[in-house]
Amino acid sequence: MALRVDGSGSDYLYPASSWWTTGTSYTYMVWARWNTVSGYQNLYYINGNHALQLNGTKLNTWSPDTDGATTLSANTWYHIAAVRVSATSWVTYINGVQEHNISSGLVNDVASNLTLFSWDRSSDWPNGRFAHCLIYTVALTQAEIVQQMQRATPVRTADLWAWYPWLSGGTRTLDYSGNARTLTETGTVTDEDGPPVSWGGAAWLLP
Repeated sequence: MALRVDGSGSDYLYPASSWWTTGTSYTYMVWARWNTVSGYQNLYYINGNHALQLNGTKLNTWSPDTDGATTLSANTWYHIAAVRVSATSWVTYINGVQEHNISSGLVNDVASNLTLFSWDRSSDWPNGRFAHCLIYTVALTQAEIVQQMQRATPVRTADLWAWYPWLSGGTRTLDYSGNARTLTETGTVTDEDGPPVSWGGAAWLLP
């Protein structure tokens, strides 16, 4: 399964938390399939200091405001990962391949809301499908990201902050990590088919 948002104001919020303050490492992963590739379409946003989003056909980081090199297409599933290595260093991956390697910006020193699928709940709502979101409180390696890309369930359970598989209906807001970090849903969200990735251990190879 995957959730479907249509770019008209649907998003998710987890209230202020301190684990992503200055110097804290984290890893964010999600499967994304945009219906259109135009304008800004946000994946996550934290207090204006860092965000990951689509900018036209490019994966874009903030801050600093940096487009990746890979041209993304509509109606295509991509595994997206962002890894904050330190207060001013982070990397991104598309389908397990490094896209950004940034060594400036990204400083955040206050507890902040985590917003998924909008820029501070005010703009940049995406139009597409999203599935299997995992957030860790450590910087995962590229090898770990590639391994996780092969399955929907968490490969690594240590340091798992939240797991949002975005199953159908009323379960979409639930955190399946065991940490009870339930999201608040706004707007109209529906269910559609998810990416062709196994719920078990069998690998799915990208074409």
